[in-house]
Amino acid sequence: MEPTGSKPCELYQNHLKRKAQDILKNHLKQSKSLIPEYGEVLYAPLVLDTDDQRCPVMTKIKQKSKKYKVPRTKKLKAYIPSKNTEKSPEDLLTNGQDILLVGKPGIGKTTVSLEMINLWTKMQTRRLNYLFYFDETTLPKLSKTISLEKMLFNSYVEPHSDREDILQDIKENSEDVIIIFDGVKDVPFNSILYKILSKELLPEAKVVLTCRPEHEEVLPEWSACRVCVQGFNEESLQNYLSYILQDKPDELRLIMGNLELQSLCHVPIHAYMVAACMLFPSAKVPNLCTATNIYLHIFRHLLMKCKQHLRLTRLNHFIQRSKEKILHLCKLSFSAMKQRTILLEDCEDHNIERNFLNQLTFRDSPTSSETRCSFLHNTMQEFFAALWLVANPGEIDRVLSDCKKEQGKHMRHVISFLSGLFSEKNVSLLKCLITAEDIKKASNGFLEKLFGTFLQPLTDHGQEDTPDDSQEVLIFLCQCLFEMQSHQACSVFLNKIRCRFEFEDGCLDPYQCCAISYIIKQSGDRKVVLDLINCDISEEMIKLICGCHQHIR
Repeated sequence: MEPTGSKPCELYQNHLKRKAQDILKNHLKQSKSLIPEYGEVLYAPLVLDTDDQRCPVMTKIKQKSKKYKVPRTKKLKAYIPSKNTEKSPEDLLTNGQDILLVGKPGIGKTTVSLEMINLWTKMQTRRLNYLFYFDETTLPKLSKTISLEKMLFNSYVEPHSDREDILQDIKENSEDVIIIFDGVKDVPFNSILYKILSKELLPEAKVVLTCRPEHEEVLPEWSACRVCVQGFNEESLQNYLSYILQDKPDELRLIMGNLELQSLCHVPIHAYMVAACMLFPSAKVPNLCTATNIYLHIFRHLLMKCKQHLRLTRLNHFIQRSKEKILHLCKLSFSAMKQRTILLEDCEDHNIERNFLNQLTFRDSPTSSETRCSFLHNTMQEFFAALWLVANPGEIDRVLSDCKKEQGKHMRHVISFLSGLFSEKNVSLLKCLITAEDIKKASNGFLEKLFGTFLQPLTDHGQEDTPDDSQEVLIFLCQCLFEMQSHQACSVFLNKIRCRFEFEDGCLDPYQCCAISYIIKQSGDRKVVLDLINCDISEEMIKLICGCHQHIR
């Protein structure tokens, strides 16, 4: 059904639709650059919460977990939205209200905006309508002095003819106009953006604006439906990964069966990178990706987003030039870990930190507030703290010593990442930040210190006199060795435990089973005793362990 209206206006609407389709194609092209199997899927359902409150997931974590007062399992589950995906981009597009989309970096605000554009291109209506989209590359051009005509025509799509007639039609029929401002950081008074939000211009237009929570305070008084974008819930993540990893059932089970990875993937940009790592073909890595390798790729991908139009070939150079800022963030992360808090102090407002952190504002008096930052996910903080240890190896001995104490157990997750950063397979990804020579120096003697710290109690005691947490330590060491991916390290470890694994009345998740099976496969001609009395493991993981049955007696 062709829309009715003047011919120039109809032609201009067609130009707008072609522009919208080009935007969608470019987004899909970027998605396919890392995941060729992405197909034509542009939108996977996200949790869109319209409750009149601040983003509840982040609030819950801030209130309950800022001092590590709750168990790790409960804390990780707090990141995963519990609500269903009841609202959709179609609901937001077709209702008569302006829309304010709020959410932390990478959570899916742009994805929702692009799906609204996709739906608009497919609308069947006889009413003439217009859609304009401005993202972070074009928003800075909307200065105070720019006119409506320049904003629509010069900054977006130039009409081939009858410029005045089209502008007049847009002004007179503003109820048929949709404008999306994606990634607003500031709204200067008297700017074109301010005039549109305050309805001084195009009073009946539908305005969709996306921003992070810390930027809400810069918005003028504006009556809009506030929607908090919360990312994937468990069901939508399962559906998204099932589509992307349809030929990789083991990888899918590994992600969904491991709470740390599953919780991390509630942020769509993290889920996208985890899937990309799982799908990347490599004859050199016959086993599944290690957690450290996945986080390194997430780290590098987010750094690419810090600089517009950065080519992949220039990424290492950019990381090298940004070394000081990155290591400053690593230092803040490590300091917060020592204090058992997710809140970072003394953050700097530059592009790198904005892509990795979420800002939290605390009102401490009627006329003042304090802004603190936290990572998008708890495990990203642990990864950055491990980076700090690689750059400052003098801290490693003290951290290992603290890990033995109850108050320092949370630092074991940092040591697991540190083991992975010392892996020869990850040096090529890291050497632009910390030289290969410095990584080698930092790793010298690490294995002996790790075993000396944690294995001594296990080898000094008999079976009846084994410490209560011996199974926990054994699993932790298996994870460290899996991350390190070193045949020699596994061989030393197997000698020290006399090729005997005993897990009684425990619960092994897919990642832990993957780590154990990897170490068993490094035993060579020796046979390993594997005792799983009353252990709770899934049928799929039994298959994984049985895959190394020739090494087990």
